[in-house]
Amino acid sequence: MAALSPDGKPTTAEILRGQPYRMAWMCPARRPGYTDQWLIPLIKEFAERYDVDAIHHDYVRYPGDVAPDTYCFCDYCLKHLPEYASYFSQARPDDPLTSPFDRPHLEAHWERSPKVLPQNWDQYSREMKSRLLFEGSFFPGGNRDLDYFFYEYRAHHVAEFTRQVFEEIRKVKPRIEVSAAVFKNPVQSGRFLGQDWAAFLAVGAVPDADGLPRPFRRHVRDAPRPAR
Repeated sequence: MAALSPDGKPTTAEILRGQPYRMAWMCPARRPGYTDQWLIPLIKEFAERYDVDAIHHDYVRYPGDVAPDTYCFCDYCLKHLPEYASYFSQARPDDPLTSPFDRPHLEAHWERSPKVLPQNWDQYSREMKSRLLFEGSFFPGGNRDLDYFFYEYRAHHVAEFTRQVFEEIRKVKPRIEVSAAVFKNPVQSGRFLGQDWAAFLAVGAVPDADGLPRPFRRHVRDAPRPAR
C-alpha cells in the first residue's frame, strides 16, 4: 500500500535536508488499498460520530517536498498506468502497429493508438518500467512526452479520492456540498514565506450568505508565520 520509487523503496528511505524522511506516503491509486480500506472509512466514521461543518483534505497529493516525480511506481501503478493511458490494446495486446505514418509530424498520429509498450515489457525491471512511463516517447524517436500521462494518472486518482469521500459522507450527511480554494502566500522582501502556494478541497454542510458551501476562508497571510 505504500507508494514506491523506481527502485522499489518507500518515502521513508528518502533523505531530506540531510535527515531521514520519516513520513510514509501511501499510494492513492491502489484498489484495494490504504485509500479505500482505511482512509475513506475513517473519514466517513468521523462524519457519522461528530457534527462537523467541513472536512479539510490536507496533503492530498504526491510527495512533492521530497521527490515530486518519483512516486508512485508500485506494482499496481506499473500495471494500471499503461491501462489508464491506453498504451496497448487489452483485447489484442500482441497486434503490432500497422497504420502508416503518413503525416509530417509524429504527434499528429496519436489517434492511431500506437503500441507504446515494448514486446518484452514483462521482462523489464521496475526501474526500467518507471523510466519508460515517465521519460519515454509515445512514438519511437519522438518527443519524450509520456510524462503527460504520468501526471494525468496521478491527478485522476487524487480527484477520484476526493469524489469517493464526498459520496461516502453524503450517505450520512445528505446536505453536504463540496468546495475548493487555492490561496497564495504573500511576497515579502522578494521572498515567499513558507511554500509558495497552498490548495485544498473541503466538503461542508453549512452555506455562506450566498448559498454556497462554506470552505475554510482564512487566508494564509492570517496564519502564524514561521520564525526566522
